Amino acid sequence: MADFDKYRGPNLAVDIAVLTLVGDALAVLIQNRTKNPRGKVLPGRFLRERETVGDGLRAALWEKAGLEVGPIDAGLDSVLAESDSANPTKAHLVGVFDKPGRDPRSTWSMSLAHYVVLPLDRLGGAKGEFVSVRPDGSIEHELLFDHDAIVREATRNLRAQYELTPDPENLLTNREITLPDLQAVHQAVLGERVRVDTFRRRMEALLDEVIDPDDPTGRRKKTRPSGASGGPPTRLWAKRSLSGGVPDEAHRLLRLPRAVD
Repeated sequence: MADFDKYRGPNLAVDIAVLTLVGDALAVLIQNRTKNPRGKVLPGRFLRERETVGDGLRAALWEKAGLEVGPIDAGLDSVLAESDSANPTKAHLVGVFDKPGRDPRSTWSMSLAHYVVLPLDRLGGAKGEFVSVRPDGSIEHELLFDHDAIVREATRNLRAQYELTPDPENLLTNREITLPDLQAVHQAVLGERVRVDTFRRRMEALLDEVIDPDDPTGRRKKTRPSGASGGPPTRLWAKRSLSGGVPDEAHRLLRLPRAVD
């Protein structure tokens, strides 16, 4: 162990892009940094001795953003990994940001950047402001350090998930969902409208229709009554576990076609 002690380590930080939906747009939480250097940043902090990455992320969210999210799972995951509200909050690794001079406070600083995705109703009282993320992953404000790059990469990773599987981050909190509601969430995350027919074919292959519990034959599909605008009742669906991945390998390679105005 004495040999290892002679190697100086970097100042290691965790920075977090907290992503959610505000209205019909993807948004990220940013804060004003009041100490030098002053400016707008993502929540983050340096890791303490013997602290795990998950512990550091949870502490940063509480100390900097005032968010108590419970235990955080910061294990490495694939783009198709799922979140489940019954499990610890999933923190997705964006990457290691280690460009020399990235932080003027330190000659050697690295950031283990992550993102978390939570419904807006779990983010009440957050310190800072939620700002819209543009289709190219940029935001209106310029952030300090390399936090702009973290937001862009986090957004790219999140959107890649929403091209493939039904609401993988559980932004729709109801167990039973409709395809129009699902499409609205996907379009908000992607920042673009998608073609209805292709979207429904892809998502129906990964959903199970909900059977009406009052049907003695166990065959009739459960529906949601039509709204004030009329129209037929809307079928209800439940997400299927995708722990084994998307079943059709070719399906994974397709980007959802965008709607043409």
